[in-house]
Amino acid sequence: MAMATHATRPVRALLAISWPLIATYSLQAVIGLTDTWFAARISAEALAGLGAQSFLNLAVFVGLGGVAFAVQVPVAQAVGAGQ
Repeated sequence: MAMATHATRPVRALLAISWPLIATYSLQAVIGLTDTWFAARISAEALAGLGAQSFLNLAVFVGLGGVAFAVQVPVAQAVGAGQ
């Protein structure tokens, strides 16, 4: 019994710090579905525009995320060196 309690502590700690991200990404998915539903009710062109916008949004997000990922190590090293 003590072993099961010890094993669940890291899981509970992880859930305690990750629930805001889980909630945010879940709500973001719901917003995307809602956008799609509304655009589909307007017209096929509106739905196509939403799809194009979503692709461009993803491309920009991935591009900027890649830049941020690449810059993290040099910036952390410079900050650690006191520069």
